[in-house]
Amino acid sequence: MLIPPALDAVSPEPSTHSETTDLAPRIELALLLLEQEEARVDAEIADAIDAVAAVDDAHAALALLAAPLASVADDLAPAQAAIDSAAASAGAISARVRSLDRDVAAVARARSLVRDTQRLQRRLATLRKATANLPTGGDVDIDAAAAVVHEYAADTSPLDSPFVRFLAASEPPSAEIARTAAALVDRVARMFDDAAARASTRDVGRCLRLFPLLGADVRGLDAYARFLTAAVADRARVSPTVAAQAANAYALRLTRLFEVAAQAVDSTFPLVEAHYGKGRMARVIRHVHADVARRAADIVDQFADERHVARRRAQVLHAERIQPTANASANANANANANAAALDDHDVSDVAAVLAELALLLRQIAAFTRFAESRAAPEVQALAAEPAAVRERLLAADASCDEATGLVADSPLAARVAWLADAYGSFEAFFVARSVARAMALDDTDALAGWAAVALPATADADVDSVAAADPAFVALTSSCVDDVFFVVRTALDRAVATQQPDAVDAVGRLATATLGSALVAPLEARALAPWSPADAARQRRALVALNNLDLAATYLARTAAPLRERVAAEWPADTAATATATAAVDAVAAFATRIANACQRGRDHVALHAVKPRVRSALQHAYRDIKYVLSDEEFNDAQADNLFQKRFARRFAALARRLRRHLAPANAAALLVAAAAALAADWERAIRQSKFNMLGALMFDADVRHVMRLVDAEAEAAGAAAAAVRPLFARLLRMADALAVEAASADNASAAPSSDDPAALTHAEVAALLANRVDLKSAAA
Repeated sequence: MLIPPALDAVSPEPSTHSETTDLAPRIELALLLLEQEEARVDAEIADAIDAVAAVDDAHAALALLAAPLASVADDLAPAQAAIDSAAASAGAISARVRSLDRDVAAVARARSLVRDTQRLQRRLATLRKATANLPTGGDVDIDAAAAVVHEYAADTSPLDSPFVRFLAASEPPSAEIARTAAALVDRVARMFDDAAARASTRDVGRCLRLFPLLGADVRGLDAYARFLTAAVADRARVSPTVAAQAANAYALRLTRLFEVAAQAVDSTFPLVEAHYGKGRMARVIRHVHADVARRAADIVDQFADERHVARRRAQVLHAERIQPTANASANANANANANAAALDDHDVSDVAAVLAELALLLRQIAAFTRFAESRAAPEVQALAAEPAAVRERLLAADASCDEATGLVADSPLAARVAWLADAYGSFEAFFVARSVARAMALDDTDALAGWAAVALPATADADVDSVAAADPAFVALTSSCVDDVFFVVRTALDRAVATQQPDAVDAVGRLATATLGSALVAPLEARALAPWSPADAARQRRALVALNNLDLAATYLARTAAPLRERVAAEWPADTAATATATAAVDAVAAFATRIANACQRGRDHVALHAVKPRVRSALQHAYRDIKYVLSDEEFNDAQADNLFQKRFARRFAALARRLRRHLAPANAAALLVAAAAALAADWERAIRQSKFNMLGALMFDADVRHVMRLVDAEAEAAGAAAAAVRPLFARLLRMADALAVEAASADNASAAPSSDDPAALTHAEVAALLANRVDLKSAAA
């Protein structure tokens, strides 16, 4: 074992015992590490010695293989030389094969060109034979010639062959085929015109099939469109006899024109798609739509001239501008002008007829426009897959055409539609205003049955038991104005929706709400809010009938708006701006019901304040006559056996309820009975705060409250009020009865302060004030 030089060279010096103690462990550790390192080195040396023997054995084995490997290399040398020579030969052969392949392909192409040229020569011979008489106008085998033209129109490569120069021809084959095709197209066009003049659908169909074969599909589509428009015009004629007998002759003519055009378009689809392909029908539809629009515009012009629409409209607008003046001279001038342009009953009838026919014309025009768009739009979408040049050649659209449908947007009919819609709005406004004014003028509440006596006297008479016998057998709750006005408004709205013109629907909707507000709701509300007279039967009749009319008007308006929404959803195109405008207009009309309901509620409040509440107060005072709540045992037993308060109040309140149900609509009667219950609870609460009680009286008061609550609730439900409308109004009275029925006064008897969860709760002060009215509690305390 080696000793580290540092430890061997340095001799120990005298030191203290503590230093010697620290050095010894360090020396032992160094010696231990040195021993481990020696063991590792020895192991590695032994492994290296063992490996030397294995390496020597491997060298010996390789030395033995050296001689056989040299012999094998000598044997493979000739084979390697042969392989290299064969590879060089294969490269040369491959190059030669590729050259032969190119030669074979060239020969095959040449043979194909020769065959194509030979076929072209034969086909040209067929074409010349088929069209030999074409220059002289003789018979021509157009089908055979068209087949040749179509063959080389679909594949022009044979016409570009270098071998065509060897054909004995005076002009290139492409020029000859183009010249012959143009002449054939002219011949087919003349044949088509002749077949159309003879109305030979068989020959028309044959010619229609030949046009695309000759490369003249656009010309064929245009010719067929002209044929269709002529056929539509011929079939759409209405006999003068039928037109003279029809009430709406021009609407009938327009309807006939549109129906025939729609049938013609639908029946043409299979033929055009079979010979021309998808999307080609768009060009035919555009031509038919433009021609029909022109003819429809002529019908509209004839309607305007025959019906004197412009003159009638000027009269209507002038009549609307005439306003009453203050002085006599101005009045005279106004009357003179009015007489000059006055509309008598015959003129008004003419205006009504013109208005009805205007609406029919607009409706039929809108229906045909939707039909044309629904047929043209899919065809234009089908052409989207075609090259741009094909789309441009087929549609040839300009700025006046709609991109989605390809139809001409700026047609003569479009201008007529705008004029018709404007005229329709003027006539509708005049007719609605005049009809509503007449309806309100004819409204006669004085002739209504069942209103001879006072409907709601201030107090109940002594003979309340005979009220049922004295009531009339029938009471007319409403007058004629609501039915008449809503018939006019509903008719106007139906006509506006039928026109399928969004601006017309919006204008008539605003006209309807304005007319209802000014001509119906405002006068009815004024009547309902007129000063109340307990003894004036006529004034009460006008007020209560107006109240019923307002309630009926709100109901009618809801019933009017719902069918209009359904018609717009069913008849108008879905998800369009026009449909959204019409729906918004109908919703605005329906929202006007809120204003009617508010006016009706103000009338109810007025009647409740001046008629119902005084009657309830009188009934409560009459019922409490000689009634007290400080009872002895005998008085308590007598009150239980024969409760005069309950009987008196029941008779009077039942009489009031019968009168309300008899003379008011159910909703009004129910609302007024609920108002009566609220007034009764408030008056009764004030009366109880001033009354004296003992324990038995408090129990009797509790029984009275519950009995009256059940009575009022039953009467209100009989009138149509909600089941929970009355009982909450008596909640505080029931709390007061509970507070009064305690056996002894204490702090625990006080209810909690009112909260949002229980607004009927009594405060501590209110309970204390009630208990102060308990005379027996005061005696006990004394």
